[in-house]
Amino acid sequence: MTDLSASLDRANPNTLADQFRTIALGQTLQQDVKQTLRVDADALGGQPEDAATADIIVPASPAGVILRAWARAATANAGEATVGARHGTIAAGEIRVTPAGNIGVLAADVMTDLIVEYLPERGDIVVTADLPVTANVLTLPAAISGNALVLMSAEALTATLTGRKLILTPGAAGPAAGQAEMDIGGTTVTFQATDAVTVARCTLLVDPAADLTALLADANQNFV
Repeated sequence: MTDLSASLDRANPNTLADQFRTIALGQTLQQDVKQTLRVDADALGGQPEDAATADIIVPASPAGVILRAWARAATANAGEATVGARHGTIAAGEIRVTPAGNIGVLAADVMTDLIVEYLPERGDIVVTADLPVTANVLTLPAAISGNALVLMSAEALTATLTGRKLILTPGAAGPAAGQAEMDIGGTTVTFQATDAVTVARCTLLVDPAADLTALLADANQNFV
């Protein structure tokens, strides 16, 4: 019996459809293959999840690593962009992955034609139900608790200050007004006390249900 990787190479038309479903082919192509984006001014703008000083690209799946970027047109710092450290403060001429998994450049650079090559994060995107927040802390449901990788969005539904929050790096010092932060273990989301959040909804990237590496090496998938 051979593993799924070898079975895919043989491309048996009788089993290909089942094999594609097993590895979640659409998700695999979107998340496990280098992505190239060409972005114009219409696709860049502010996002509540990210710093007000940033122009943001929101990829289909959260970005993991930026490989290269260059601004073909910009008011300042046209040309090859400097890839900054993940989650850091964006400086002039830089591009970074933000805590929410987006791709950010400095708004003041006014990049109007930007090409970005990047690798996405691998995982499943989950939108929670409307969940209670107790003493400023939302506890993630048991089904995803401990498996959350990226807090993509946190929206306060019942609060003194409602709406989507600016997302901080997991395990940061603590959120200020209008901010939210997931703990390092991926079990809770914390809001600032003065926002008085009592009900919220989160969008998260969690560990994928389809473990591609294990599936491809599995010799027990019964494919030929």
